[in-house]
Amino acid sequence: MYARVFDSHRIQYSNLFGEFIENGQFYNSRVLDIGSGTGRYARLFAEQNCASLCCLDKSLDMIKQSIRKRIAAHHVLADAQFLPFRSDSFDMVVMTQVIQWIHNKKSAVSEVYRVLGTEGVFLLNTLSHRQLGNLVLMKHFPEIYQIELKRFPTITEATRLLNDVDFEIVTTKEIRQVRNYSICQLVQFAEDKATSALRLYADSIGKDDFKVSIQEYRKRLEAAYSNKSIHENHDYTLIVSVKR
Repeated sequence: MYARVFDSHRIQYSNLFGEFIENGQFYNSRVLDIGSGTGRYARLFAEQNCASLCCLDKSLDMIKQSIRKRIAAHHVLADAQFLPFRSDSFDMVVMTQVIQWIHNKKSAVSEVYRVLGTEGVFLLNTLSHRQLGNLVLMKHFPEIYQIELKRFPTITEATRLLNDVDFEIVTTKEIRQVRNYSICQLVQFAEDKATSALRLYADSIGKDDFKVSIQEYRKRLEAAYSNKSIHENHDYTLIVSVKR
């Protein structure tokens, strides 16, 4: 159920995908997409003529939704903290907006290091705390922002984690994608609990109180934007590292 909701609210960001291609090694490479979800980027990865593409997610619902899209990839149900692959199995690993889901982040990054071959590339896409704070949802729904601050590592913490596992940082760059929304779209996103933080928040306060929170969110948006189209900068950080 959630996989379909997730899919209905997610799009492929061309600027971000372009950075994946520029900094990655897809052609004729063994590629692992960790936290591939419903296959948002997997189809685009497959089109780069990988030697093989493996989509891994710990949600069976997400995996099933991805399989329905007939992506040319192997699908594996597993936890990023315990990758079910031999060492040196891949030339590149992609992890896009997944790190906040992982409880033991060092374990997951260590597993990425293990399954990569020498000179293998790790593309870690995440959001800084500043980038999170610039999102409309976070500005006008502070409860969600507080949840995300506890889950997302800072960029300094993320790079330190990579260094601790012996990855060599090649570059860290910010990527911007502009999106336009109506108030109705933003409210629907929240009502559908289209992020895990929204689901966590809804579970913590109960169904009735969550409905009240959504109503207050709508009022704040209407007061701030007066039913005008809302331009939002979706900024991301891509950390490119290599196994030496």
